[in-house]
Amino acid sequence: MANCAFCLGVYAFAICPGHIDRPGSDNGDWHDTMSVPGGRMNSALALPLMSRVFAAIFAVYAFIWGVVSLGVVSLSAIGVDFHSAEQSMLMFGLLLYVVLFIWVFAVKSLLRIWLVLGLGAVLMLSAAWLLQPLLLCQEAAC
Repeated sequence: MANCAFCLGVYAFAICPGHIDRPGSDNGDWHDTMSVPGGRMNSALALPLMSRVFAAIFAVYAFIWGVVSLGVVSLSAIGVDFHSAEQSMLMFGLLLYVVLFIWVFAVKSLLRIWLVLGLGAVLMLSAAWLLQPLLLCQEAAC
């Protein structure tokens, strides 16, 4: 167990699956999939983790950008002052960012994460981009 930093604490059964099959085993053959100090993580584990990290940072940001953009355009179109709409949507976006950041790590399917966040961002940003000229034209009495 000296090879695995996670096996030293109470998390041995939760993190090291080798202990569930072989309690008390110290042969270390399953430690190659664990991230240990000075060691390396197996690429089969690293790719999904890095995909979730990138989704949590960049895809959630793009999704929130779409929510805020579409919300500001929509609220302005129904008569809310632009700055009030912008401030309200930015506060809502901050809360939604935290919720979606946690959601990315809670969902099992990476495909679902990327589809929801990617398609949602593209659709909302496209809708806001298409509605913005109509709103500007309405205010300027084109």
